[in-house]
Amino acid sequence: MNPSDSDNENGAENDILVMEPIIPMSEHLFKYFGLIFICMATLGSYFTYDVPGAFGDTAIANWYNVDEVSYGILYSVYSFPNIVMVLIGGYLVDSLLGVRLSIVIFSGLVAVGQVLFALSANLRLFWLAVLGRVVYGLGAETLYIVSFAYVSIWFFGRRDYALAFATANTIGRLAGATDLDITTKIAHKFSLPVAFWFGAILCSISFLSCLVLAYLETIRMKKENPPNCQEGVYEQQPPKSFKISDLKAFPISFWLLIILSIFFVIPVFGFIAIGTDFLQTHFPESNSSLLISLPYYVACCAPLIGALVDRFGRNLYILVVSSSLIVVAFILLAFTTVTPYVSMVCLGLSIAAVFSASFTLINSLVPEHCISVSFALNSSVINGLIAVSMIIINTILQKTNNNYMIPFIIFIIFSVASILILILMIFIDKKEQVLNVHPSVLQKKIQEKLALENQQHQEQRPLLLN
Repeated sequence: MNPSDSDNENGAENDILVMEPIIPMSEHLFKYFGLIFICMATLGSYFTYDVPGAFGDTAIANWYNVDEVSYGILYSVYSFPNIVMVLIGGYLVDSLLGVRLSIVIFSGLVAVGQVLFALSANLRLFWLAVLGRVVYGLGAETLYIVSFAYVSIWFFGRRDYALAFATANTIGRLAGATDLDITTKIAHKFSLPVAFWFGAILCSISFLSCLVLAYLETIRMKKENPPNCQEGVYEQQPPKSFKISDLKAFPISFWLLIILSIFFVIPVFGFIAIGTDFLQTHFPESNSSLLISLPYYVACCAPLIGALVDRFGRNLYILVVSSSLIVVAFILLAFTTVTPYVSMVCLGLSIAAVFSASFTLINSLVPEHCISVSFALNSSVINGLIAVSMIIINTILQKTNNNYMIPFIIFIIFSVASILILILMIFIDKKEQVLNVHPSVLQKKIQEKLALENQQHQEQRPLLLN
């Protein structure tokens, strides 16, 4: 950054310190009260996604009296349709349904799907289990998108946006990390159907939380967008909705951010998928089940990193550190005998950084009425490429007699590529000044954008006489 850029940024920081309004404590309490229900909205779906995996293919096949190959269907009917369905869901949220109705509908699908799945365990009907997973899948991925949209709408532009986003993401991921242990303990103490019904109860609680959240959103809209009535003249401002043509206006940094997500997610979650077998083979004295869960537990520090992002900004620099930690982790695992706990902690810290500093960038790049579609695009690409990459990695392992060196080299190459993409984004943002800046600079840009939109609306608004 040249001196003039630095002066401009410092000036913007000084301006914003004067311009930034004081937010009443009641407003903070209302937002954080809503954040509790945003976290609760996805708790059930995160917890129940991998419930079949808690018992494995043999136990599920024996319970339903089917072959072990059929076990994979319970994941296939969820994963592959969602490559497309999440895009459709994101479009529906932004163009037709809105976040209030969407979160009720999609959380309802999750709850109904898990109830059907639990009922199938009582009746030992595999076709009902598959149907339950289909219904569950129709709601779950889009529910995540809507929850992201809620955090964006409620917190973007505030000094605690990254903290809120990281908190919502962390609670869900923590539920997913603990579900295997809790589900198996319930099944051992009671029975497999009871374990499935426990998940159904959690999904029902999440559905009730979504009803409360939809009501809170109604209150928020009335507070932040009050009706404008003066002397018998009423203002009518229909909400903007997403159109396919809006994609043309998405900046190149948005598409680079999606590519960055690919180069981050495939190494990290690709390793986690094969990590148990690798750790059992190369570190037999270690607790492989604890090790493979360790990144998720370490990632619980994401709210702390989110608070740092809110305070200092510079998201792209934080992501460079995150990708560098991934490279270090895989080099240590592949080429040294250093305890694997070091690598697992590095992976956990990198996941936490992405939760805090990556997803929060989308709002700065796209209009609010496109936010669900933006998250859906990111999710769809990631889900599709993870599915394909897992097939490729497993094929490589089968043909090389479980030679893990090849996948590790691929993971390292992808992680280095993510660093190069970040360097490119840093250079692009030197001109745009929206991604890698101090929060006060971004805050000023948001205020200028809102002022411009209000001015345009005042000039173009339709009026209805009472």
